[in-house]
Amino acid sequence: MMTLLNDLRYGAKMLWKSRAVTVVAAISLAIGIGANSAIFSLANSLLLRPRPVSHPEQLVELYVSEGEQQPYASTSYPSYVDLRDHNDVLSGLAAYGISQFNFGDANEVEQIWGEVVSGNYFDVLGVAAQKGRTFLADEDVVPRRNPVVVISNSLWQRRFNSDPEIVGKTVTLNEQPLTVIGVAPPQYTGMMRGLSIEIWVPTAMMPAVETTPRIALRRSGRLMRIRAMCGSTIVHDNLAD
Repeated sequence: MMTLLNDLRYGAKMLWKSRAVTVVAAISLAIGIGANSAIFSLANSLLLRPRPVSHPEQLVELYVSEGEQQPYASTSYPSYVDLRDHNDVLSGLAAYGISQFNFGDANEVEQIWGEVVSGNYFDVLGVAAQKGRTFLADEDVVPRRNPVVVISNSLWQRRFNSDPEIVGKTVTLNEQPLTVIGVAPPQYTGMMRGLSIEIWVPTAMMPAVETTPRIALRRSGRLMRIRAMCGSTIVHDNLAD
């Protein structure tokens, strides 16, 4: 113990004699620790942390293979419908596409990120609304028939001051009036890691809110991504469009 104490005293004296070197070393160490902590936090949020769905261990991503150059391509909404209606392996398939929208009227408009989703999107993921409800399956069948949206918790707080009566109110998205039917839970911010989604719209409303609705609803318009719940079965095969 006395040897250890002597070594510590000697080390302290040497550091005090070379104060400039000590300060530089301490600052470098602090910067290194801070940078490593920031990188780990980013990697944890983008790569390691499970998505906030009911059973993240059962969530799989399905892609269309277009050869070696595009082994993980997106698909079209009609192709997704074909896969969904003929699926007898997975417990559920949902589709989504990411878009940027102009939210609000001319006096207070802002650009936000949103997802155009299949009617079963929230049900397949097992994500329940914290207020109101999520989409019904028949709200994604007839184009333009159901002008409804689900908004994020952050948008509800920022633009509506957490209005407890938000459900049933009308919002404007790309100059189209839509009715808020629900507010997503705070922990759910969409499928894309690192991107905070603030609004969800049924795919059937594409003709009203998308800038390229005809392309979006055609089989050639490969703007959708597919997520599925597989239970205990893991799917590794690529799907052809």
